[in-house]
Amino acid sequence: MLTLAAWDRLDIVSERALWLLITAASGAEIGPHPAKVRILDTFMRGQRRPFKGVTLGGVALTARGGTIVMSRDKGALRGRADGAKPIPPLPLAPNQETIWDGRVALTMARPGWSVVFEAGSPRLARGEDRAELAAASPRWLLQERLSHLLECD
Repeated sequence: MLTLAAWDRLDIVSERALWLLITAASGAEIGPHPAKVRILDTFMRGQRRPFKGVTLGGVALTARGGTIVMSRDKGALRGRADGAKPIPPLPLAPNQETIWDGRVALTMARPGWSVVFEAGSPRLARGEDRAELAAASPRWLLQERLSHLLECD
């Protein structure tokens, strides 16, 4: 989450910081094109029209009061009208860490489970059975991804 007031004071580094945050939050191998980030940064700072929200590089940026909340673009997970395919179910081998969507490491003790995206969020599925992601001991990778992008690892 970013506060808009603090963002306005980051003139020199804001484009690079925004690129890093979007790339880390998306789970993608490659971040958005820098020119698109520059346009978004300018748009976010715009005084004529208040920023409400946009998606870029697999991340939804939504204005909420004086903050901007970043979350995974749901269209990148469920598919889009432009032909982008939904993310397929990912089988989870028992007791083996598996990375889903480049953003979360999951380890499921019991066999036969997959991670799926349905009803707007990732869930665990085995046949007709469903379970919360918490049952697979999720380890979110945002901090690790940021460290890697900053070459601090």
